[in-house]
Amino acid sequence: MGTLQSPDPRVTLSTPSRRRVFDLVATHECGVTAHRLAEITGLHVTTVRHHLAALEERGLVTATRISRPVPGRPEHRFVAVPSATDRPDTGAESGSYRRLTAALLGRWGDDPGQASVLAERAGDDWAARELSARPPAEPRSLPDAARGASAVFADLGFDPRVTDHGTGGVEIALHACPYAPVVAERPDVVCSVHLGLLRGLIGRLGRPGGDVAVGPWATPGHCMAVLTPPTDARPAGGGQSGTAAPDSASTSDR
Repeated sequence: MGTLQSPDPRVTLSTPSRRRVFDLVATHECGVTAHRLAEITGLHVTTVRHHLAALEERGLVTATRISRPVPGRPEHRFVAVPSATDRPDTGAESGSYRRLTAALLGRWGDDPGQASVLAERAGDDWAARELSARPPAEPRSLPDAARGASAVFADLGFDPRVTDHGTGGVEIALHACPYAPVVAERPDVVCSVHLGLLRGLIGRLGRPGGDVAVGPWATPGHCMAVLTPPTDARPAGGGQSGTAAPDSASTSDR
């Protein structure tokens, strides 16, 4: 895992899902494992491990290896550093975050169509910033680009899972939305920002020109993004469907 860019713990805790993981660790005085946190939060265990690694890197939690009588991946018990639990609330679920977001969303105007266009452009700018430290992407398969994009979404707390259907189409299920508390206020803006982010990531990761659609709350609790390549890029004769690709956290060795 790469080094986080900001040394400020408030930035580390600014993602709602990461803040929730930290708060749960803090409530378990005797420590808690990644698997138990995954059960409580509903996040994938690899996503939880990614958050825990970031928290440990910033000195907010410590990990102790647990002896296991059977072979397998070593298990660790995580405990919050006492001084870290005294930090002020910096989570995205805090009242100050909600008030600031509501004020910003209110400046997008009353025309939903125009607001969506502007929001999608903002999402594309966001994608450019996220990938600014990476070298230009060589042309790659749509599933590879989807996994690269979902790695960014995992960092943001969306808990994505990628499914390659084998015919050139890919689905990214977003099992958590870190911005769910504010989606109800301006779904046209919030969801369009994320659509622009995803399209911008896919295009910059080597697969521009295809269609990207996001269905908010496709089923209770998560959204579904459907990625379809340009018509001339689709394989002739179809292929096997329903093949699950590793989720973004797995492909990033989290």
